[in-house]
Amino acid sequence: MSSEDNSPSPRRIPSRNPSPPPAEMLGEGVDLHADNIGDTAYSKHWFFTTLMNLIQEVEKLDQTGVKKEGEAEAAGIDIDEELENELCKLWDMSINKDVARFLQEFHAVNILMGVIDKSRAPRVTEICVGILGNMACCDEICKDISNNEKLVLIHTCVSNKDVRTNWLTPMKRDSTVYTAVLFMLQSSTNADLLHNLSSLLDLLLDVDEELLVAWAAPDFVQGLHEAIKQTGEEKELTVDSYLHCLQLLSTTENGVQALVECTGVLFPQLTAHVARVCSEDVIAVGGRERSLASAMSVLNVLFSSAGEEGLVLLEKSEFVLS
Repeated sequence: MSSEDNSPSPRRIPSRNPSPPPAEMLGEGVDLHADNIGDTAYSKHWFFTTLMNLIQEVEKLDQTGVKKEGEAEAAGIDIDEELENELCKLWDMSINKDVARFLQEFHAVNILMGVIDKSRAPRVTEICVGILGNMACCDEICKDISNNEKLVLIHTCVSNKDVRTNWLTPMKRDSTVYTAVLFMLQSSTNADLLHNLSSLLDLLLDVDEELLVAWAAPDFVQGLHEAIKQTGEEKELTVDSYLHCLQLLSTTENGVQALVECTGVLFPQLTAHVARVCSEDVIAVGGRERSLASAMSVLNVLFSSAGEEGLVLLEKSEFVLS
C-alpha cells in the first residue's frame, strides 16, 4: 500500500499456515509445537488470522451497499479467491476433533453465525455452514450447537439421540421447514442435494411419528415422486431412501390416504422399479432388498385400495413378469 493511499480499509493479515521458526531464533525452553492444535500440525495462528480475514471480508462486502439477498444474487457477489482457498482448507481441517474443539474454545460458532447472518456472498455462507456441520460431528460440540436455536444443522444433529429433541420440536412447530423440504423435492435437479435430502427425510420420518403424521399429505407424496423421477434409477441409495419414506407414510392413516390420492403417478413408478429389479433371469436383489420391500409394501396398499381400478393400472404398467 502506498503512502498516498489513505483508505480506512483494514490491512489483511497474512493467512498462510506458517512454518515453525528455526530453532536458533527461539530461546531455550521454547516449545516448538506451542502453536500446534493438539497433536496436529495445524497452526493456531493460521486459524486466528483466517477467521479475522473472513470477518474483514464480510464487513467490506457489507459496506458495498448491496443489502438485499435478491440484489446480492444479481450482483454475483464473490469473495477474495485467496481467502476462499484458505477457508476451504479450514473447512477440511474442521472435521478433525482437535481442530473442532479448538474452534469451539475460540468461540468460532458465534463468529461463524455472525458471518452467516451478515454475509451476502453465497459461497461464504456455504463454507461457514460446512464448518459448523463438521464441528457438529463432535458429540460435545453437537450438544452445544443444538442448544442454539439459531442454528439448523439438521441431519448431523438429529442423528445424535442425546440432542434430537432440540431439533425435532421446532421443526414440528415451524411450517417453514416443511415448505423448504417440499420446494426442494419438487424443484431441485441437484443430485447431491436430493441425495442428502433423501437421507435426512428417511431419518426424520423414521424417528418421529408426530412428524410422520404431520407431513403425510398428497403434496409431500407428490414431492417424493418428483424426487425419485429426477434422481433416476442409477442412484440406487437415493431412490432407496425415498421409497422407504413412502413405505413409512403407508404405516399411518393419513399417509395411506395421501398415497391413494397419488395412485395415478405412484403405481407406474413403483411397478417400473420392481420390474427393473426383477428383470434378469436370475434376480440379484443384493443391496436392493429395502427398496424392493418398500415398493412392494406401498404397491400392496395402493392395490388394496384401488379395487378394480388397480387391475386396469396393473395392465398398463411395466410390471409384467414371465
